[in-house]
Amino acid sequence: MSSSYVFFYLLGLGCNFKIDKVTDEMKDLYSDISGIKDVRIKCNSKFMDTLSHIVKTCIRPRADDDPFINEISDEIKQLLQKGKTVIVFGHSYGGAVAGHIAEQLNNISTKKSLHVRTFGSIYLPITDDVVNVDIINYIFENDVSMRCNTSRSLYMNDELVLLPDDMFDLDEWKLHNKYHYFTTELAKNMKQIINGKVKEKKVMTNVIRELDSEMNDE
Repeated sequence: MSSSYVFFYLLGLGCNFKIDKVTDEMKDLYSDISGIKDVRIKCNSKFMDTLSHIVKTCIRPRADDDPFINEISDEIKQLLQKGKTVIVFGHSYGGAVAGHIAEQLNNISTKKSLHVRTFGSIYLPITDDVVNVDIINYIFENDVSMRCNTSRSLYMNDELVLLPDDMFDLDEWKLHNKYHYFTTELAKNMKQIINGKVKEKKVMTNVIRELDSEMNDE
């Protein structure tokens, strides 16, 4: 397994209810599929703090005073300074945390050193604030998280990719929990994507094609 990479997965609201079980299982899963030994699963165990941040995020606050965000940001900063390649996945609230971290570390990172992928994030940094970060934000077209993202963040975001969701036939809330199809396949290919051996768009297109086929067969 590669030692030059560090993989972070930032979890959303509710991860604290079974935090030990969830983090252990996810650490094993993402280490196995990514081929990266150092996998760090992050969960804000303070439920009310997380809920409060979600509410504040939806009205566009600054995040500089958030201890959870700052702690992870400092951890990643130290890794970047050691020459590590850092991959950050974040879902929902975790995606918002990842977006804020990308903003905070924009001045010290490069597109080759910090790779951020968010899924159904409730906060999207605008392109001009993360020019030195390799970041892509994936959201289902009808995901409930779209409600939290202003028109400014949606239309000033070159890194936003809207995923089709008609194959699921689910409401906006249930859609929000269907990103695991994409996160696992993307994690499996991230090192090859970073090294230019695999095209990320092709990986995601293949997932959509497989999901379409599976749903049509049911």
